[in-house]
Amino acid sequence: MIGTRTRRIRTLPVSEWASNERDEALVRRWQRGDLPAASVVIQRYERLVYAAALRIVRDPGLAEDVTQDTFLRAHERIDTLREPSRFAPWVRRISVRLAVDTVRREQPEMLSEEEPDRSSLPEEIVEIRDAVDALVVKLNALPLAQRAAVILRDVEDFSISEAAGMLEISEAAFKMRLGRGRASLRSQSRSPEGRPQ
Repeated sequence: MIGTRTRRIRTLPVSEWASNERDEALVRRWQRGDLPAASVVIQRYERLVYAAALRIVRDPGLAEDVTQDTFLRAHERIDTLREPSRFAPWVRRISVRLAVDTVRREQPEMLSEEEPDRSSLPEEIVEIRDAVDALVVKLNALPLAQRAAVILRDVEDFSISEAAGMLEISEAAFKMRLGRGRASLRSQSRSPEGRPQ
């Protein structure tokens, strides 16, 4: 696993006008070289990009690296964005591509060996968290191509067309990966007797 990189995009102080300005206008300013506007956009989308990256790389340090690389790439290519109103899907697409590339390159460990202590939590919360953890384990067990398809469509709620574009594959190939991923998740959820667990 690689450590957190030292290169960071330094965000500039945000003036009051920029914090209330619409994203599209800020992106247009960024395209004209306005770094305070870029800083505002980065601050607004940092969590979204990090969350998308984390769902794929499953490692907070790698997700931070992907987030930084995403905004560096976005800054380098901001002038290629033709529709500033489409910044969110554009930057998420960059993030997903970089996250997939990172997984291919780094292959981080699938799961931590330690189990969290849940003895002090109410029973309902423990059951919900256990169910979520079980789903995450099943999702993480999927091959990268299927996991990325399921996350983009069922978690991130991208359309099939958008998700296929992010992965740079045809819609038919995306549907095949998605179908296989969903089928695999369903089969993992069944007991040996064929009944849902």
